[in-house]
Amino acid sequence: MAVVSLNPEPARPSIPELIARAKDMGILARKFAEKTERDRLVPHELIEAMRSAGLFRILQPKMYGGYE
Repeated sequence: MAVVSLNPEPARPSIPELIARAKDMGILARKFAEKTERDRLVPHELIEAMRSAGLFRILQPKMYGGYE
């Protein structure tokens, strides 16, 4: 049985690019820290920024559209 990718393969960023994106998310997370603590919830804006940066794809299998 052949495995078929459910999502088109994303352009895979380099390791240094992913590290830079993660550092940027750290800066953004600090800006939302007070709101996160107050609401006991990670703000939607931060989750969307992480998704846009491709950070959720780091551990996602390639066959499901991740960077593996």
